[in-house]
Amino acid sequence: MLNHPINRRVFLLTSGGGALALALAACGGSSQVIPGATTATMTGETGVTDAPTSDLSAVPGPPAAGGTRGGRLVNIFDEEGNSYDPAIGYSTTGWESISMLLFSTLYSYDEQFQPQPNAAAAMPTISADRLTYTIPLREGVKFHNGRDVVAQDYVYSIDRVLDPKAESWAASYIYSIVGAEERYAGKAKTVEGLTAVDDMTLQVQLKSPDATFIYALTQPFTAPVPKEVVDEFGADFSTNVVGNGPYRLKSYDSQGQSMVFERFDD
Repeated sequence: MLNHPINRRVFLLTSGGGALALALAACGGSSQVIPGATTATMTGETGVTDAPTSDLSAVPGPPAAGGTRGGRLVNIFDEEGNSYDPAIGYSTTGWESISMLLFSTLYSYDEQFQPQPNAAAAMPTISADRLTYTIPLREGVKFHNGRDVVAQDYVYSIDRVLDPKAESWAASYIYSIVGAEERYAGKAKTVEGLTAVDDMTLQVQLKSPDATFIYALTQPFTAPVPKEVVDEFGADFSTNVVGNGPYRLKSYDSQGQSMVFERFDD
């Protein structure tokens, strides 16, 4: 699987006026995420990946060579992320931690910057009227606490972005979902257009055709979070975050300006 997220600034600057689909398909940097990494460390907001000796032909961007399995690469940032909760985080440090390490979205990008399945098992089946997206989930995707990710987790997580109490900056990017604006305005308790057909099938109903919607599903604010962990930590979920990505948070020390991530073998 390739994890090739679009930069937050590109997403924000190009999403207006119906340009999101074109811009996200045409833009994007090299993630240089190397498969098989074993440790990630953040020091003063640092991001770390290993360079294994395995075939790197699937890695986007310039060729990577000379790495040693088990090594560390430390990436230093000059400020703490505003949040590591995917519904809230938007600053560069937070965004890179969320996108590159902590979460795997339903879709990512191939070498031509076209959407491809990531945590989803396949591209969505779209109804003839382009209003209903049926998304099969990949088997075996787990949260960092060991629990399987199921369709209801996406219903909860996307609804959470639209919950006015969350005050998520990303809510308007998914207003095309039936009931999304009503939920954000506090006029509804749930989002009508989100359905878990079964554990492995998510269905989303749009109020009108939206060519940008598939690209929203590549963004970390639509990644799944486990309700039981959010309920346990509340506002502190950001620094006790549990995702479904290639690395999990081992420790967080704001005063010491250090974050340590470790490889998530599942």
